[in-house]
Amino acid sequence: MILEKLVKCYVIHLNVMLMVKKIINQAAFDDIWPKLRVLARCQPEDKLTLVRGLRRSKLFEDKDTCTQLEKRHNIHIFPDYQVVAVTGDGTNDAPALKAANVGFAMGLVGTDIAKQACDIILLDDNFASTVAAVKWGRNVYESISKFCQFQLTVNIAALCAALIGALLFGRSPLAATQMLWVNVIMDSLASIALASEPPTEALLERSPYGKQRRIITRTMWINMLGQAAYQVTVMCLILFYRPLTNDVFDIKSAKSRRNRRFVKIIFNLHGTELEEQNHDIEMGTAHFTIVFNTFVLMTLMNEFNARKLQTVYRLKTTWHEWNVFEGIHRNPLFILILVITFCLQAILIQFSGLAFKVRKLTANQWGYCFLFGVGSIPVQFLINLVNLATAPAIEFKNS
Repeated sequence: MILEKLVKCYVIHLNVMLMVKKIINQAAFDDIWPKLRVLARCQPEDKLTLVRGLRRSKLFEDKDTCTQLEKRHNIHIFPDYQVVAVTGDGTNDAPALKAANVGFAMGLVGTDIAKQACDIILLDDNFASTVAAVKWGRNVYESISKFCQFQLTVNIAALCAALIGALLFGRSPLAATQMLWVNVIMDSLASIALASEPPTEALLERSPYGKQRRIITRTMWINMLGQAAYQVTVMCLILFYRPLTNDVFDIKSAKSRRNRRFVKIIFNLHGTELEEQNHDIEMGTAHFTIVFNTFVLMTLMNEFNARKLQTVYRLKTTWHEWNVFEGIHRNPLFILILVITFCLQAILIQFSGLAFKVRKLTANQWGYCFLFGVGSIPVQFLINLVNLATAPAIEFKNS
């Protein structure tokens, strides 16, 4: 039995080597395959030729031909190398399964060689399972992109806050223990919340992502930089804008009076002032507690924005991409994690004290912190407008 399998493997290996050297007229092939729908009574070699020809095709680079195909035959050519999937169950299907981007083999009737050559095995031999595989595969990719978008936004904002604090105060306005809590929100809780998003039928309506597409797209960069700019601006206003700290948050302390001269301190920071600032950060004040609390709440609200991976094409064609709350009822775990995180943040602010270098806040101060946090959602609407206004003239559907 083992010897028979070895002989079959050797024969298949020789056949594959011969087929690799088989000459294909790619130009003639490119004239045929866009209109090809059924290839009946073909040999395994023809199946392999079809797969290899599709993967090698550079028809998408010929813009004139692609335009004619779309006008005359309503055929849209994917603007990148073709992504090819193959199903098979027999030994002769192994070369095509191996050559494809994704190979599906049957789990019940498929041969061992076909299973070894494929990427995914359909355990129930049901072709409907391929739809579920595509849906969940795309959902995993989307979840990774969502988490990267959320995490990098927090990193950019925290880094800018640390740099500004180093220039003005000699150290970051966010204490080390506070940054650890932000990392817990960012790495653990947010990853669970964003990864638990269930797949939707809309994932099947978009084209596959090409090999040349970056995991962090232009739209994601605009979202990250826009949200980070909003968060840094709010933190700077709370740190340095005296009417906001005194009148809105009702903080009347020496800290606020010194902030009035923060521009002068950049260029002429006296040792006694630096020592007092560092002491205030070390011991914790209501002022820096508000900065920390507002930053965390803005981060939490930005998780709603991170649920959407907008593209220019979808922003132009549907309003569903503008609604960050769409489908949130299908993910109760996301809501639960947000509620738990908010409750833990409230406990931390009101009861942890010097452990996290914070002070208790009043209901009025909590309300304004929450308003700044919710502000991340309308800011995302403005970011989408900027994204559309600055988009290149030619945009692909997945850009």
